[in-house]
Amino acid sequence: MRRAPLRNQTDGHVGTKARRSISSRLTRFQAQRQVSRILLNCPVYYSGINVQGEGVLRNLSLGGCQIDGSVAVSPGTKLSLLLALPNPSSPVVVDRTLVVWSSGNRFGLRHELLLPTEHIRLEMLLDGSDIKSEAPSH
Repeated sequence: MRRAPLRNQTDGHVGTKARRSISSRLTRFQAQRQVSRILLNCPVYYSGINVQGEGVLRNLSLGGCQIDGSVAVSPGTKLSLLLALPNPSSPVVVDRTLVVWSSGNRFGLRHELLLPTEHIRLEMLLDGSDIKSEAPSH
């Protein structure tokens, strides 16, 4: 009768490392959600290498946004945005964003390069907005 091979002694440690990794990602996710976000329904135009589209900006924070777009994009894609926000007289430009998740034509972006003048304009909109804020999720 053959015996099953013994488990490698490192199996327990790998599980612990995996649990720590999941825990640290969850903590980072929760920390990210502490950022003030507002719900919107504004036009947005986006472009990147081999992709160009328009859509509706669904929520916005200083750190990122969510878009329902006309063209699907994949996580890891870098895009530039033109946001036609309700309050500013001219569109806000986000020079570089990174797609962090996508589901069909809906996707989430992290702002990577925002000029100081544009950052100030977004701060003013987020701080003084009468638009309903989206509560952070835990």
